[in-house]
Amino acid sequence: MSGNPEAQDKDKGKQTEDDTISVTVTLGAKTKTFTFPADDSTVDDLTDACEEAFEDPSGDKKYNWATHKFIAPQPVGLIRGAEQGGTLLSQSLAGKKVRLMASRLADVDAFHAAEVS
Repeated sequence: MSGNPEAQDKDKGKQTEDDTISVTVTLGAKTKTFTFPADDSTVDDLTDACEEAFEDPSGDKKYNWATHKFIAPQPVGLIRGAEQGGTLLSQSLAGKKVRLMASRLADVDAFHAAEVS
């Protein structure tokens, strides 16, 4: 069976365009569109997808995911990923284009090094 929700058999939880949601995320110059099941997907699911899509495939972490934020059009506004991870996407970000803000670990390390000296 395919891992693609659209390809799954109806009796086994088929997802159609009507019961999926998409969220387009921009981080710097990179933009990705993610599709999730509409009924139970959360901001945590979006965070996991972003971490997989925007991090280096070698496994080296570039971003601090503990403090990331999504900025969505009003009326949603700022979503703090770590604090609001349980928020359902269907209630907040479905069909939206959002900007992801995540600190680069190298920048954080440089800042801390400058504080110490």
